[in-house]
Amino acid sequence: TLFPYTTLFRSDSAATIDRLARTPPRTQSDVNVARAELLHAPREVLQTFADTVMTAHGEGGLGVEEARALLAEDALVQAHAHDPAEFARLVEEILVTRAQPVSIVTRALVRRRAWQQAADFVATVPGSGRVGPQATGGFPTRDVVDAANRSLRAGHATAAEMLAARALAVSPRSRTAQETFTAAHDELRVVRNGWAPPPAAAAPAYEVDPKAALAVLSQSLPHTSGGYATRTHGVLTGLA
Repeated sequence: TLFPYTTLFRSDSAATIDRLARTPPRTQSDVNVARAELLHAPREVLQTFADTVMTAHGEGGLGVEEARALLAEDALVQAHAHDPAEFARLVEEILVTRAQPVSIVTRALVRRRAWQQAADFVATVPGSGRVGPQATGGFPTRDVVDAANRSLRAGHATAAEMLAARALAVSPRSRTAQETFTAAHDELRVVRNGWAPPPAAAAPAYEVDPKAALAVLSQSLPHTSGGYATRTHGVLTGLA
């Protein structure tokens, strides 16, 4: 039988998602793909996947913890939207029952766009006595850095700075965390202290050409090669 985890492209088709949920994974790679595809699936589909892996592999078997983590994350998202007290209860339960509890809670808060709540959680809970001995996944640097990036893009620089700082405390060489922290810190510094241009010079330090225009870029070749830098280089080269 053709295995869907390695042959189907990403799709929102209900039939495809249902097939994923009903096909037992054979490798950890299959489990990882299934988790990514089913992340936003309806709860009944997540339950089907949990039943499938439990029947195929038994308690503690391949994919069982990941399936339960999906259910836990979904429950958190729903409770956060409708019942704060239930959300708080679920968080404490997950912290002492799941293998990667910090990752589950962080991802749920990101899905709810609760940026500051995510930052406060990541700043205080990992490594505390609230996390049970069953937690084996370690600090979820990737999820926390992702949360920091999303928070910054959403305009929540304080939360982004806190999240990136927490990630750097664990993974100081993370370039993405470094860049996010620096960007958030710079934004907050301007908000707190304001920004003023430097004093005007008594005379220009260059020969003024009245027919020339000055372009000030935040990204430019050859320092960066992304789309912004490349397109701007093309435009300015064409105008020269």
